[in-house]
Amino acid sequence: MRFVWQGIGWLSVMLGALGMILPLLPTTPFLLLAAWCFARGSQRFHDWLVHHPRLGPPIAAWRGEGAISRRVKALAMLSIAASLAIAVAASVPTWALALQAICLAAVSLFQGALIGFNQPSRMAVVTTLVPARDLSAALAELGL
Repeated sequence: MRFVWQGIGWLSVMLGALGMILPLLPTTPFLLLAAWCFARGSQRFHDWLVHHPRLGPPIAAWRGEGAISRRVKALAMLSIAASLAIAVAASVPTWALALQAICLAAVSLFQGALIGFNQPSRMAVVTTLVPARDLSAALAELGL
């Protein structure tokens, strides 16, 4: 079973790393999932991930504040704007641009660009952070 957790953890790390580049793919949720899986599959990989200079800070921010930092949100918004600008420059058909613009606007709204961009994004359900090892117990306490 350890290898299953490790496999899911590495898949999540890869998706999280891609999320740093692709505007519609989230980073932090995949990194949190990877940390959770690694806590069950390999303490060494868990420690590597949470102490990694690029991948560790979003996990630490979530654990410390239960939030995605303003800096990360700003980078996400720049990526979203750049992807739309590239589509316009590439002469993408109007219907595809409209669909992309709608999707990107929804993501922007979710990111908080339109409402409370200056505040870190918090998940309403999770108000305190527990170590990844204790996530199952915390979810059980919440009845999830």
